Amino acid sequence: MFEGGWFPLVLAGIVAFLMLTWRSGVRLVERARGKLRQPEEDLIETAVTKCHARLPGTAVFLASAPNGVPLALTQFVKHNHVLHQRVVLVTVLIEESPRIPDEDRAEVIEIIPGITRVILHYGFMQYPTIWEGLKLACDQGKLPGIDLTDITYYIGRETIIPREDIPGMWVWRETVFAFLQRNATRTAAFFGVPTGQVVEFGTEIEI
Repeated sequence: MFEGGWFPLVLAGIVAFLMLTWRSGVRLVERARGKLRQPEEDLIETAVTKCHARLPGTAVFLASAPNGVPLALTQFVKHNHVLHQRVVLVTVLIEESPRIPDEDRAEVIEIIPGITRVILHYGFMQYPTIWEGLKLACDQGKLPGIDLTDITYYIGRETIIPREDIPGMWVWRETVFAFLQRNATRTAAFFGVPTGQVVEFGTEIEI
């Protein structure tokens, strides 16, 4: 049954279909995130005027884009009406170079006092580890006063909802993508975040 030239062709076709579906689905999810993502100005206004209190310690929110507000942070503020004293927004960018030297690893941008954006640059041959990137930034003096053992990492766990009325792929392909995404490696595990310091926020993404 599995002999002949047709079988590797069918297998290759299935693999190509799954890869193309994944790539298209990721683009649709990022487009949906972009519509939900708040601009930094809203975060500044929230931090200054709308938060009822500031919690002690440092909170790290993983962000898929180097601009705007991560959806996990939006959900956190919406439900708790507070922010931590120190908030760090971390984005990992994979560059086209095979390796990025340590001195160019961490790009640190202060949004306002107490809220900092960190962009970690990795080459495509390097393993992107957020903890090591933050440690390197601390050792280089770019993130003073942060205790890496006393950080809480907040990560969004997204549930994909296929919708016929939203332009994109056929619904059955979006359902396949939702299945693949549900069984993919969790963000915290992929980026080497310490498991004992992770809190996940669930978000539904319609595509």
